[in-house]
Amino acid sequence: MNFLRKYFGIISISIFSLALNLINLDSYSLFGDEFVTLNIASGFGFINTGEIENHTTPINNDLFYPKDYWKRNTMSSLIKSICEGDSGNGIIYETALYLWFKALGLTVFNGRLLSVITSIFTLLFSFLIIRMLFSDIAIAYLSCFLLAIHPLFLNYSHEMRPYSMALCFTTISIYLFFKIIRSDDEKNLILKYIAFGIFTAFALLSHYLTIYIYLFLFFYLLVFYREIFFMGKTHITGALIVFIISGGFMYFWLFVLKGIDGIKVMHIIDKLRLESASLQTHTGIKSIIEGSIQQLLVLFGNYLQYLALQLHEFWFLIIFPFLILIINFKTLLLSIGKKNFYFLIFIVSSSVIYAAILAINAGHTTSFHARYGIFVIPFSGTLISASVISANRLMQNKIKLWITNLSFCALLIICIPSSIPAFTGICCTFYDNPEVRTQIVHFQIPPFHHEPSEVIADKIKAEYKTNDTVYYYNNDISQKANLFLKNY
Repeated sequence: MNFLRKYFGIISISIFSLALNLINLDSYSLFGDEFVTLNIASGFGFINTGEIENHTTPINNDLFYPKDYWKRNTMSSLIKSICEGDSGNGIIYETALYLWFKALGLTVFNGRLLSVITSIFTLLFSFLIIRMLFSDIAIAYLSCFLLAIHPLFLNYSHEMRPYSMALCFTTISIYLFFKIIRSDDEKNLILKYIAFGIFTAFALLSHYLTIYIYLFLFFYLLVFYREIFFMGKTHITGALIVFIISGGFMYFWLFVLKGIDGIKVMHIIDKLRLESASLQTHTGIKSIIEGSIQQLLVLFGNYLQYLALQLHEFWFLIIFPFLILIINFKTLLLSIGKKNFYFLIFIVSSSVIYAAILAINAGHTTSFHARYGIFVIPFSGTLISASVISANRLMQNKIKLWITNLSFCALLIICIPSSIPAFTGICCTFYDNPEVRTQIVHFQIPPFHHEPSEVIADKIKAEYKTNDTVYYYNNDISQKANLFLKNY
């Protein structure tokens, strides 16, 4: 009972988050990137780019059996598929999903459920981090509530992609990071370093772009906690252990399992993006500013761009989080302390800074895509929560307090329509279906569409007997439907 009483708040928020993430989890079809994930985890295969040998091309025979697919459902096929289909990115997630399908069966619901589970762990570890940093439990509760309703968090909890798992591992890593640097007791310190090294490797091998989180942690350590390396040999030994573990995992994947082949595909894709990019998305001062605003909007819960609105139609809404932060700058700094303040400010900024560096290097601004900022959303919400709570506790100026609270209410209101794509799949179909723009603008949301391949597979199971021959009208549909016909 004491446990329930002590953690009733976070347990309630976690249940609320779980309920939100389960709503319409399989009520709409897979989209392009999710098919990439499904192809990899099932061994479905890809068209050869010509750069690496392709072992997993789709079956071209007119007559085939479901078992023809599942013969290729092996780890060897998965590794080759991930290099060809996802640039060698996400081996930990794809392996987990491969084993997940082995245990539970291949369905859209099961595939997306893995993202839901990792999202709940993200929420719990975010709570532990915030409790470690701040004495005021209200900041932890409000931060976790904002994370639970964050449109980006909801969207990627509803997707069969590696982002939720990568976010989970980075959040656990940050928790271990603070357990290490803020501990006065060397007991179990080496074990914490080992765990940090493992989760660092898991995060990087779930998504390469998590690297910017670890670059930030390194610089934050050097600026604010470099003295720990003069407190004894334990921290130096621990740092070496982290390097050996994370570096060892990366080396094993890239050079032993040949994940480096995926980097070749990544360079091809990057080149194609640059060639096909419009003048607006070529890197320049204007496009970097626009990209930064776009990503900051999403980090603070504004996902309206995925409701068919153009950036120039709503960019000014960035004023609400900026007002909260600017008005409460001094109050927040005094309230939470210098180290915590700069941690929140710069970890949120690291997403935009890293995207700008990638854009300058690549020549196009694809790196400003909203999804790549997901790894810092637990802390963008914490930054807002700490500001609002500090204002209500300490702010003397009534006008500034009113502006702060009204701006916060505006952020909450914006979150509501911004969350629609997570439950309808509109964000997955908008770019492929221009008619959706008109429907959304008039709030006539299209009906949900179950994954057609899975529906066809269920229909076959109901209407055909084992060993019956089924004729499909489309070769692509026939092969996708057979992914859901294991052991039939």
